[in-house]
Amino acid sequence: MTAIDAAAVAQPQPRPQENLRGSGTVLIVDDEAAVRKTVQCALERYGYQVLLADSGPAAIEVVRQQQARISLVVLDLSMPGMSGQEALAEIRKVRPDVEVVVTSGYTEAETMRLFEGARVAGFIQKPYTPARLAEKVKMALTLADSQRQPSIT
Repeated sequence: MTAIDAAAVAQPQPRPQENLRGSGTVLIVDDEAAVRKTVQCALERYGYQVLLADSGPAAIEVVRQQQARISLVVLDLSMPGMSGQEALAEIRKVRPDVEVVVTSGYTEAETMRLFEGARVAGFIQKPYTPARLAEKVKMALTLADSQRQPSIT
């Protein structure tokens, strides 16, 4: 164990904010292993189940295999081989209704311009905190649930 690992273990983990807790399965798509692991730990602490994919093609395969379980996809824009934009187009062929939050180090305006007309539920700029991510995930899922509920007239 390195000094950094020991310091991380010794740090008490803050309790997740209860109002950000949720449920459902979130697919994290990011080519950086450290990001995937960090996001997985964070979302699990907020009550979510997490699936991981390290590339666009891997994400498409996970969606094919687990499509009934997946409530939301957190999709990185910049990945080698297949961009988030390309991956989203393929994911939509398998699961057209899945909610997607795009993440990138680029600004929201720059990123969302690339996803114009792609029905994206949200954006979160890297780097982000676990609470900010949980907030975005919960907002996207709450919005999706409210749109699926029949309106009472």
